[in-house]
Amino acid sequence: LCKDIQALMARFWWGEENDKRKVHWCSWQKLARGKHNGGLGFKDLQGFNKALLGKQIWRLLTCPNLLMSKVMKAKYYQHESPLSCEAKANSSWIWKSMMSAREEVRRGARRKIGNGKGTRIWEDAWIQDGKEGKVVSTKPPTCTMSKVSDLICNFRWNAPLVFRTFNPREARQILKIPISLTSRPDSYFWSHSENGQYTVSSAYDAITRRKNWLEGNGRDKGETSWEGGSGKAWKQLWKMKIKHKQKLFVWKILNRALPCREVVHKRTGKGDLICKRCGENTETVEHIFFQCKQAQMIWRMAPLQWDGLKEHTADFSRWWSMLMEVQVRKEGREHINLTVEILWQIWKARNEAEFEGKDRHPMQVIRKAMKDWEEYQQSQQKQHQLSILETETAQDEEEWMG
Repeated sequence: LCKDIQALMARFWWGEENDKRKVHWCSWQKLARGKHNGGLGFKDLQGFNKALLGKQIWRLLTCPNLLMSKVMKAKYYQHESPLSCEAKANSSWIWKSMMSAREEVRRGARRKIGNGKGTRIWEDAWIQDGKEGKVVSTKPPTCTMSKVSDLICNFRWNAPLVFRTFNPREARQILKIPISLTSRPDSYFWSHSENGQYTVSSAYDAITRRKNWLEGNGRDKGETSWEGGSGKAWKQLWKMKIKHKQKLFVWKILNRALPCREVVHKRTGKGDLICKRCGENTETVEHIFFQCKQAQMIWRMAPLQWDGLKEHTADFSRWWSMLMEVQVRKEGREHINLTVEILWQIWKARNEAEFEGKDRHPMQVIRKAMKDWEEYQQSQQKQHQLSILETETAQDEEEWMG
């Protein structure tokens, strides 16, 4: 069901005409990444479903007196924990569903030491900074200790015993763990939230982080998306004072999702690779915006010149990274916004030539870019002034009422 819903969302996003599906230029996994991680922030429904199911497991762990907890315990884990019990094949659909999210809860759940009597030394996750929370030191052959309480003496850690049993690094970590002075029983806390309480959002974030990490390790080195784009670079893109459709336009370029001839041929195996406007080279993103004769004429007529960036035009991602560095200059952001407008108009002129047979003069492209940029700047200034006026009016009303 989650896959079907995600497929509907993807088809809606990429567009559908007369029941004819359009090409999906990016995988759903990429779209489901956070905006600051190079995606568009769509919800990964399968991951979100696991986070919701995980909350039910968390309730079993932390609220054993609930009726649901008592029923489930009596039926499925009478003498064990829901994190370690056997998931039988003849279990109910509800229990199987919850068990499908158990591994995610197990990775984030940690034992909070009170008196240490309810936590196993070698099996449970109770080391806050350890790998998955479990002890990594080798168990001594003569060791008979099984519970954490065996390491405690008079409400304090037995430091000599701890150092004899564990490696120095792990021993120091254990000695930092606070112990209850009132002999409070051990409990669970959630390692992915500040207050130790399980929340669906924190679990979903943990699931997506792990998924992105696994995808990053298994990703082919030849993948063409902007993997070098840092979180800061993506934040800069989404904070730009430009039209939202232009932000998506730049996002598509950086993720190699803009349907130029090279990308279309690579995905479908159809079409001619040669640029229709100049008829000389393969139409790549870099060719459309920098190397084509039409694009070069447009940039020569542009009111601003990026001489220091010309040597980076062979790679759009590199060129964009260098462009974003000029934000610190005076009027740098306005110049970048105008540059994006010129890129947008180059793309529109290319599409007019490709699909309508029109050939706009480079000066027309620049004039259109300047006109649209100035109009958008003026509209933003008006909105800012109206916002200030509304704030001042509200403050005056508050003073008058006071």
